[in-house]
Amino acid sequence: MSSPVGHSLTGMILYLSYNKWGSLWSHRNEILLYIFFAVAADLDFIPGLIAGDIYRYHHGPLHSIFFALLFTLPFSLPRLKRGPKRFLSSWGIFFSLYCTHLFVDFFTIDRRFPYGSPLLWPIWDRYISSPFTFLPPVYKESWAALISLNNLHTMLIEVAIFLPLLLLIYWYRKSKGEKSQSTEHHDK
Repeated sequence: MSSPVGHSLTGMILYLSYNKWGSLWSHRNEILLYIFFAVAADLDFIPGLIAGDIYRYHHGPLHSIFFALLFTLPFSLPRLKRGPKRFLSSWGIFFSLYCTHLFVDFFTIDRRFPYGSPLLWPIWDRYISSPFTFLPPVYKESWAALISLNNLHTMLIEVAIFLPLLLLIYWYRKSKGEKSQSTEHHDK
């Protein structure tokens, strides 16, 4: 499945797509929140690491749309105080961020059985993956495999795919923002 680098970049892509912004550095906490939700499905590695079997729980229910619904709900509930529109807006953002993880994994080569993710769990327990994968796998068999040249290669490919999209969105939003600011200034 994809690396944290690929998932983080998709979180940043959604951040740039959803938000009005100026300096990215001044919004770093919000960006980190977006990255957290984009990577969150891989929290299922933690119990496996504790148990001594990194794959024991990986690609289980946390990699399902149902769990995406459950996981994002408690983070959105506090926004209900500001009204249902604010709640639905934040829940939609968190849910879509979580689902980017599932989407990216869907198009990543999976070399370990069961292949794919249980996207429709608990309704359907079959694992699903795309017949057309374009992202290379991450090797996680051991700590040595995690820091291998194969995984560096995978991360470089993810950067080559996702970074241009991120930069394109950044450039577009920045040029659109500068044009609207110069138009507002010129109109005064």
